[in-house]
Amino acid sequence: NDNRSPEFPVDVEGRVVSELTVIPSSLLLGVLHPGDKVTKKMVIKSKKPFKIVGVKCDDDCFQIQPSDTVKELQQIPITFTAGEKLGNVTRKIRIETDLGADVVCEFSAYARIISDAEESTAGKPAADKSAAK
Repeated sequence: NDNRSPEFPVDVEGRVVSELTVIPSSLLLGVLHPGDKVTKKMVIKSKKPFKIVGVKCDDDCFQIQPSDTVKELQQIPITFTAGEKLGNVTRKIRIETDLGADVVCEFSAYARIISDAEESTAGKPAADKSAAK
């Protein structure tokens, strides 16, 4: 109770908990061939009922159909159609809600697009070069 020093430092530890939780935290779409289509569900939870008001992804290969209902747990089907370009695909998906402009969630979606030739050689063991000597 020292009137000359009305403020004093206090150490505080805590854990910041997001208003939204995404399950799973990343969307693994698997290994696909060009033209293959896969649909996975993402679950978004909140302690308060919410509505999804926007979904943003910069890739037309993703089709995302959020519900227009208001509830604490939302299941969002996400369909990915593999393009012709082979290789790894990594895209960010952003979900916007009616809980406020700053209450959003982002997660990454991952896929690998391979050719039929890659698939047929992927399971075969490499030749043993030491036996040729």
